[in-house]
Amino acid sequence: RTKMALNNVQDMQGVELVIARNGTARATVEARSLDWFQDNGFCLDHIYVKDSTIHQAGKGAFSRRNVKKGTVINSSPVVAASRSLMELNYTKIPINSKKIMFNYHFGHKNSSILFLPLSQMIAINHNSNRIAGGKAPNARVEFSNRDPKTRFLLERPLDDIYAEKYSCMVLDVVATRDIEPDEEVRCFDIFQLFQ
Repeated sequence: RTKMALNNVQDMQGVELVIARNGTARATVEARSLDWFQDNGFCLDHIYVKDSTIHQAGKGAFSRRNVKKGTVINSSPVVAASRSLMELNYTKIPINSKKIMFNYHFGHKNSSILFLPLSQMIAINHNSNRIAGGKAPNARVEFSNRDPKTRFLLERPLDDIYAEKYSCMVLDVVATRDIEPDEEVRCFDIFQLFQ
């Protein structure tokens, strides 16, 4: 980024311009209007992480504010992984690390592909009112319709997704009803992502 910012610097006046813009980041990024952000941006701080209210779930994600039904609560790039990676034998590790890793992925039980979120989305637990003591979910996970690469890869064979070396797609967590401040976000069974 520094190299990009300094590529156009020909003299000391150019260096002064970079300094006046508070550094190389602002010198290389186009300023956006509030209207642009309202049309193209979305909030990523709807949730915070603390101990879950779900028995033995560890951490959970909680709403910072009122979130209206249909709002994207969190959006995350994901890395695709083959389900076969979860079948490795971890005999030297005393805990069931396969299950621990598997708990942080999204995927359908009949699919060979799993998606690992790279944001706070990883703290969102799933819960079902079908489970004893379970509370009804208040969110769902879906492939992002805002991300062009996600839309493209959804039409491609799995091999194209596996070939991606970096985050390949984006998942959104969407409120299925109004969510109150400090209420834990709970997703529907993840299998619904693929239906």
